[in-house]
Amino acid sequence: MPVYPGAMSSETRRLTPRISAPPPAPRTSPDASKLPPLLSPPVMVLTPNGQHELRVGSALVGRGADCEIVIDDLLASRQHARISIEGSGVVLEDLHSTNGVYVNGFRITRRTLLREGDRVLIGACELSLFERPAPPSSREEALATPPRRPRVPKPDEVPPTARESALRIVGSLASRLAAAGKVEEATRVMSAHLNRVLDGAKSGLDVPRELCSVASQHAIDLAGWSMQGVWLDYVVELHLAASAVMSLDTIARFDAATRLVGECDRLLLHYYVESLRARQHSLDTDERSRLALLCELSAI
Repeated sequence: MPVYPGAMSSETRRLTPRISAPPPAPRTSPDASKLPPLLSPPVMVLTPNGQHELRVGSALVGRGADCEIVIDDLLASRQHARISIEGSGVVLEDLHSTNGVYVNGFRITRRTLLREGDRVLIGACELSLFERPAPPSSREEALATPPRRPRVPKPDEVPPTARESALRIVGSLASRLAAAGKVEEATRVMSAHLNRVLDGAKSGLDVPRELCSVASQHAIDLAGWSMQGVWLDYVVELHLAASAVMSLDTIARFDAATRLVGECDRLLLHYYVESLRARQHSLDTDERSRLALLCELSAI
């Protein structure tokens, strides 16, 4: 567990780039019986840079060196958010940050009680929070009580709209970075989020059509920025894993990108098209017309 510095340290102040928020996802009234339980302290906060334990008090989250949980991200404000232990709950609040705080894809506008496995998006950085059981008070109790591992949420417990919204937010940042000539940084920002979607599809999770299209759009953009055909292969692999037919827009973008970037993995593309042809009897009319386009594309 890291020891948080108590003293202020000097740093060069930078303005936080502002990005546009994604279109709001439609809200539905959740069934309270199906929601994960509220978090109880102490909690473990997982970040790309490591893990942070919070038992009492509060922790500042942001880009500034005076924060207990430092986020090395261009979109994070110096003091972006605060996670607080209040009674038997854990509260998250936005400290008037430039780009807001998102919980499971929704931007919060007030102090919010967190639940087990909530995904918190700050800038392009995703945080996960898990309950950490308190240590036994005695050696006898420790021997009698088996250690309880923190509950790790299943990927399908994260609403598809949350993943889609996160991709749109991060994609907006990546576009700005690429426009500024920072292609490597744009790739670094996007790749983790794109690979998370692909990993979910490979593990058998349902990938909604819109999420598949958004991920493909950003992957094709990455291919154009970096001139790396591996991101075109990502689009094929994602649709193959999701057993989905590419949308017309994705097919058009993919075709244009292959002409710009060069050859993708033709064997992978051929395998994908053949897998669709093997089950074309289960496709609707629109899907079959798109399959015909893919057949032409794979034959080039």
